Amino acid sequence: MVHWIRTAIVLLLVASAVSACGESAGPERSDWLDLPPDLSTSPDAVVVVGTGTCSMRNEGFEEADGVFLVTERFVCEDVMSDARVTGTHEFVAMTKYVDETTGGIWTTQEGTITTEEGTWRGPAWGVVDLSGVLPFAEGVIPFNYGEGLYVGEGTYEGLEYHWYVTGSNSQSGLTGWIRNAER
Repeated sequence: MVHWIRTAIVLLLVASAVSACGESAGPERSDWLDLPPDLSTSPDAVVVVGTGTCSMRNEGFEEADGVFLVTERFVCEDVMSDARVTGTHEFVAMTKYVDETTGGIWTTQEGTITTEEGTWRGPAWGVVDLSGVLPFAEGVIPFNYGEGLYVGEGTYEGLEYHWYVTGSNSQSGLTGWIRNAER
């Protein structure tokens, strides 16, 4: 639940920042940049963008009292603007559908990105749109929106990779940042 609240706050702050772009932003107008420490990117953060191309395999389906739980294994090749997060991304998504016509909520306990130099691990969560009407879905069904927070291992120890994803089960756009872990 905290992740959803944090994501909503980030989206509201981004919307506020975008609307402030049309105003005269002098030194007195920098308050929108003062994000809480757990939401802001630190000065050492490196912004990354890229794409993911995925294959997916169904691993299970359960139904009880009108609630559906679908388990799917994804293997993606992420090609990013930073080699530290370019590699094979594997995770098992568990999606809970209450209404099979509109969408559901997905989570993964642990995803892994394996690169030439090291590994990233962590949880991810998001929503899936089965109606194809949400922004940027443009009729693509299913369409996923998600977020993950991975911690580096090996060469990447001491770093964290915070990422966002939108796209279908086979093609996605990714953005996020790599920074020193503040734990």
